[in-house]
Amino acid sequence: VYKRQELKRHALTAISYMLPLVVASGLLIAIGNLMGGENVTELSKMTLPSALTTLGVMGMGLLPSFIAGYIAYSIADRPGIAPGFLMGQIASFLGAGFLGGMVGGYLVGYIALFIKNNLKVPKWAEALMPMMIVPTLSAIIAGLIMFFVVGTPITMATKALTLSLIHISEPTRRTP
Repeated sequence: VYKRQELKRHALTAISYMLPLVVASGLLIAIGNLMGGENVTELSKMTLPSALTTLGVMGMGLLPSFIAGYIAYSIADRPGIAPGFLMGQIASFLGAGFLGGMVGGYLVGYIALFIKNNLKVPKWAEALMPMMIVPTLSAIIAGLIMFFVVGTPITMATKALTLSLIHISEPTRRTP
């Protein structure tokens, strides 16, 4: 029970840091769309309304990185932030989305915490632990695990979940 509460606490911490991004991005998309904007990928086609919509869409694209970064932060404190954001980028790259970001955040957070608590370095290198050694080692280890072990199954689960939600939301069709 305690472990489950701990996992929930880390997720809720990350969500609290992520909410301003969701709210701002959602409002940018809404305002841009109300003004006739659309998500644009070429600067030559950019208008003010499309800039707002595009900025909001870009913000929503940061969600996997935010959830991963702040879950890892909640677990390992400051040494977890950078590798957490990197796991979110891997999740986005693989198409694993928000779910991949969550898994990557937990994975790298606990790896960073383990390194932080167990790796013994010479006295002169102790100051490098939180800003260089722990983030780099945890990013390497978790990144390789994300790319080569858990990334594909999470991507498949994300796609299956998306398809099932689309299927559920489609109105049932009646044949005459």
